[in-house]
Amino acid sequence: MTALHGGARLAMVLAAALALAACSSSTGGDALPAVTTTPAPAVTTVSPTSPATSATNTGIPPTVTAAPTTVTTPPAAMGTTDAAPATTPGSGSGTAAAVTGEWTGHTRTMDLAPDGTGTISLFSGCCTGETWSVHWETDGDGITVTLVERLDSTGGGLGDLSQGYTYAGALMQPDGTTTALHFTRPGEDPADRDQGYFWCSDRYGYTRYCGA
Repeated sequence: MTALHGGARLAMVLAAALALAACSSSTGGDALPAVTTTPAPAVTTVSPTSPATSATNTGIPPTVTAAPTTVTTPPAAMGTTDAAPATTPGSGSGTAAAVTGEWTGHTRTMDLAPDGTGTISLFSGCCTGETWSVHWETDGDGITVTLVERLDSTGGGLGDLSQGYTYAGALMQPDGTTTALHFTRPGEDPADRDQGYFWCSDRYGYTRYCGA
């Protein structure tokens, strides 16, 4: 009887143990708490850079330096030359500019244009004379005036003028004060005020050597 009771008690203990184990597995029992592992932060290694390539934003806009521009002029084509600027006898300064304009004398008038053309009217007395177109140009310190075309003839003309006839002209002061244009014919001395004749202009004033 005692052995039977002991076996029954053992069976009850085993049954209770099994029941307790089953209960613990269904409810989680006193299971150990879960351990949470926090991953270490990632570390990024940045290699040092030169100031010119640094990615640091300083807030100052970069300075942009424009490269110098080189303009290349193509060489002139072979066999070509630059045209020289046009010049006229009366342009600029000097003798040409000094003689350009209107001139008068006793029974005569003359107009020398800046482009080297002009007109001249020569009379002997009131009713005999000729009017010509002329070409003029500088010649050293003086000028030459050449008859080109007869434009008019009065009273039979002067008789000794023809196309191509040339006068030499030079500025001088025959009275020592007033500038006048001294005309001489071929064979006459330009330095002799008693040869040839004189022209006066409003620019320089009047001298008795230009006639009445």
